[in-house]
Amino acid sequence: MWGVMYYLMKGSIISGNMEYTKIPQEYFKAIESGFNPEEATRIAWEGIDRFKFNYDFISFWTNKLQVAKANRQDIAEELENSELLFSN
Repeated sequence: MWGVMYYLMKGSIISGNMEYTKIPQEYFKAIESGFNPEEATRIAWEGIDRFKFNYDFISFWTNKLQVAKANRQDIAEELENSELLFSN
């Protein structure tokens, strides 16, 4: 599970798939709003092409250069600059 979260928070930024950074935020917003985990998951992944996500996820983890770059990335700075993550 940590690999998915790592990709959502860091790898997706490196690989240019910023739309994935919203998934954890949308999930926790839905939980805070009273949705159960299954409903929150559906809400968080709404509009995400699962086949494309799977491809992008595997592509990231099989690219040593992207993984190394993600390890060096300052996630706090990237998230502060991300309009996608903090937009309502």
